[in-house]
Amino acid sequence: MTIMQKIGRNDPCSCGSGKKAKNCCLRREPAKPEGGVYDRALKKAFDWLATRHRKDLELALHEIQEDWNQVLGGFEDGLPEDLRETLSILLIETLIGGGEIETSQGRRSGFELVSSPGGPGLGPEEREALEQIATQPLRLYEVVSSAPGSTIELKDALSGETTVAEERTASRQLSRDDVFVTRLLELGGSVRLSGVVLPFPRADLQGLREELRDLERGPREESATERRLANEQWLIDAWLNMLVRRSRIPEIIDAGTGERVILTTDHYRVSDWGKLGARLEKEADVVGSYESGGWTRFDGPDGEGRSLAALNIGRGDRLEAFARTLGLADRGREWLQEVTGELLTFRGRDVVDPREAVRNPELTPGEPDVEGIELSGEQRQALVERIYADWATQRIPALEGKTPRQAIRSRLGRERVIELLHLYEHDDRKSARQENREPVDFGFLWASVGLARPEEP
Repeated sequence: MTIMQKIGRNDPCSCGSGKKAKNCCLRREPAKPEGGVYDRALKKAFDWLATRHRKDLELALHEIQEDWNQVLGGFEDGLPEDLRETLSILLIETLIGGGEIETSQGRRSGFELVSSPGGPGLGPEEREALEQIATQPLRLYEVVSSAPGSTIELKDALSGETTVAEERTASRQLSRDDVFVTRLLELGGSVRLSGVVLPFPRADLQGLREELRDLERGPREESATERRLANEQWLIDAWLNMLVRRSRIPEIIDAGTGERVILTTDHYRVSDWGKLGARLEKEADVVGSYESGGWTRFDGPDGEGRSLAALNIGRGDRLEAFARTLGLADRGREWLQEVTGELLTFRGRDVVDPREAVRNPELTPGEPDVEGIELSGEQRQALVERIYADWATQRIPALEGKTPRQAIRSRLGRERVIELLHLYEHDDRKSARQENREPVDFGFLWASVGLARPEEP
């Protein structure tokens, strides 16, 4: 189904740009929304508007896209297909719910036009779906739990109210503690998500929540509808800004190799430190010692030139070989095997794209660097507890430089500490799914600051 197919795509765009409509205001065909009545209602409404109010519709779409482009800055074409499809559906919902169309009778909302006499002949359920799009707000939600293929339980991030929605697709794609913006619709006797789901990183939740509360405390001269539309526009802008922030970071290129910088750490088990040190000390391009904490290999003799690899002594019998790029890491691994032979046993590799550190600034006092190392559940739990042993008394940037024990003395600080704990648990659960292991139990952190841990759903 192509929702915008009835607009004259090869006609000159009425905005006056001189381009064809398909390359300007209508340069994207909105994606097919899922969901029966919702799907049919949007199609009928858009097709009718495209037939009866074609030029007025083009101008209205152009106004909405102009506002979005001020945030995206022309970056829209670089977005992945799924995000562009989300933008397409969001465009239609915005048009129906709040966007105004200039007609000969004045400016009217999309819903007013399609629900007026002579409209597209909507059935009762289709009309109800469009009316809810026009009246139910976009809001920020957290996932409490999900039954894949069936239902998803959501908590309103501001009010704390919970709702169970019947969702086949979203319940498979979203998991506990995920954060997103959507519009809840009551269709056919059950609550459903609209076709618009705008995901946010969990780390953004507390900031979004505080900003939305500030908006709600703002002036009350506006009508309820005006406040709803203003809040929706703020959420949409926040999501667009997040897309730009996370996607526009350029690749970092290593000057020495011309390769993309991917911070790589290979983990080895050492059978004999004395023999290992003796073999490394014979290499002209290696400097360092066991006593100094490790060795560094350079691209020239006696420590001259650029570093090719840093061999750091880890815990117990572990050696960690660090390199700036995957290529350096691969070549370094071959070199190490040749030099050390049976003294080293490869245990795993960690890779980090430094751009991710910019997209998701570190909120934790120290994450366990154990990916790729074979640990039992008990060993991993013990390691995490050691790493976080002083967490309650450490100053944390996400808490405005306060320690968790200091922060919980105020209502807002307590909320931030709780959200930080949820973030730790959320991130570890995602890693656990990827690594096919049980998640770490962070109950000890809740106890360290005297907070009651919420019951598992």
